[in-house]
Amino acid sequence: MNKYERDSQLLFVSSEANFENNGIGNQNHFKVNLADNPLRNNDSSLIKLSVKELQIRKSWYNINETNNKVRMSLEGFTTGTSSDVILPDIDTMVEIAVGDYLSHESLVDAFGDAIVAKIVELTELLTRPLLASEFSVVPTIVIYKNIANSVGVERPLTASEKNDYRLSVQIDCTIGGFEWDKLPIFQFLNIPLAGSYNFNVTNGATLSADERLNDSYLLLGGPRIESFQGTIANPIWELSTYDESLSVKKKSGDNSKLCIMGWFPMSEVLHTLDDIYVISRQSHSQASSSLQSITNEHAHSFIASNMLAKASRDVQRTINNTGVYFKITQPSYFFSILTQPFINEIEFELRDHRGRALPYNDPSVVPINDEEANLKAYTGPSQVKNGNSVVSLVVLAEKFVGNDPSSLQGFPDPVGIYNPKFGSNITMPNKFC
Repeated sequence: MNKYERDSQLLFVSSEANFENNGIGNQNHFKVNLADNPLRNNDSSLIKLSVKELQIRKSWYNINETNNKVRMSLEGFTTGTSSDVILPDIDTMVEIAVGDYLSHESLVDAFGDAIVAKIVELTELLTRPLLASEFSVVPTIVIYKNIANSVGVERPLTASEKNDYRLSVQIDCTIGGFEWDKLPIFQFLNIPLAGSYNFNVTNGATLSADERLNDSYLLLGGPRIESFQGTIANPIWELSTYDESLSVKKKSGDNSKLCIMGWFPMSEVLHTLDDIYVISRQSHSQASSSLQSITNEHAHSFIASNMLAKASRDVQRTINNTGVYFKITQPSYFFSILTQPFINEIEFELRDHRGRALPYNDPSVVPINDEEANLKAYTGPSQVKNGNSVVSLVVLAEKFVGNDPSSLQGFPDPVGIYNPKFGSNITMPNKFC
């Protein structure tokens, strides 16, 4: 029996209160002060710390800064019946609009719209700016899921009708004589953050952390590119070989139509955050280097870690709506043994599967179907401090008897066993003893 069972404590923690008085205070990183009830193990005992329950509402978008970026490179060319129709050299990031997408078709359509929007943006200062109305985006992905035919039977009905989640989109241009003389290159970058990389254009901007290491390959399906290719002096389109994440070809028989397709299926779930990890400075464990720190190469060596618990995505379906939470379900197998003699505060952090903070939305983003002029600039604290993002957890601190680490530990003396075969019939006089 646990000698110190009566000293075990349940700590009920909520991040709803403002912890700024402790120097840090938001949902992604907060500290709890135990005040007059510290954890003590100064009598050679051990404290086992574990998170028994955790719940956090999902108050960020499924498609966000961590998974919506795709590198697009294009060698400039002149096309159309007018020599004024020019596409300049392009090397930039295409960003899918943040939000929750309910179907693969809508996500693929948003990807095509993002490509067109970037072309329009980069040509608006040219003599002949290209207009979004001169392009059409047609998602051609085939999804039969939950589609019924005229007699109410769900498809697919035949072997030729099957769900194909591979990305497929067609971009058409209506400008007279327009042809895709050069083809864009798309890459799902997933480069460790060590090092600095610049886009392949004159005075090319430096890639941000989310641009260098992005989960777009998990979302859209395709090879992840783990090294940055091309330089300003030698752009990627001038290399003899380069890596691509998507197939890009002109439509057979029509050079004004661009076909962008994936070789691998997209994720069936339209998000890339399956789990949230709880990190505590007091915990000591091990984790795969690719999970614990985004500064490491994509190797699966184990390194020292401060992970204490893992909360999994949980979808709660009701009659009228669907709620998404991240929860720890019983039993929880994660724990940490504390050896410090005195602990009066515990620090918690929440991280994703790349060691990044949770991807909250930028408050300056304009809601869909509205204009920027209608949104008042936001100057307050970030969402993790005063929005609807609250994490509640229950921490169990159990005290166990342990060995004194300062004493030497060894094997006990062997137990003696009498064997009469080794007896003696010789008696020794007392005077010789």
